Amino acid sequence: MSDEPEEVSLNDLRPGPIRHEPLSGELLAMARFTYDRLGKFIYPSFEQWELGFLRDVNPDRELILWFRMSYAYENYTENNPSENVEEIYKDLVGLSIGGECDTERKLALNALCNSDIPDDYVRKALEFGGFESS
Repeated sequence: MSDEPEEVSLNDLRPGPIRHEPLSGELLAMARFTYDRLGKFIYPSFEQWELGFLRDVNPDRELILWFRMSYAYENYTENNPSENVEEIYKDLVGLSIGGECDTERKLALNALCNSDIPDDYVRKALEFGGFESS
């Protein structure tokens, strides 16, 4: 067996197995919230968005990443309403997979992704997602 990476046609790629039970509680609320902010750019339905997390090895960590990206996206677009939202989304995804911070926008988005998320934003997400804390 070779240590060289194997080339695979995109047509041969298939979704991985579902590894987890359906999301519930805070995770489901976060998934709904992140779909509304960013997931809609990837999947036409929330159910497809949720399945992606159920296939992930660590859905909690993946949801936290998307939650941070949602915060950065929402904060940045509110403060820069004339910028193209799809371009902002593309920059966020690029940063999440290790892209360079080579523009002012990417630097600002990266700083937002790594900042403390205010409690009121967390509450807003949980309420949006239908989670009721006791």
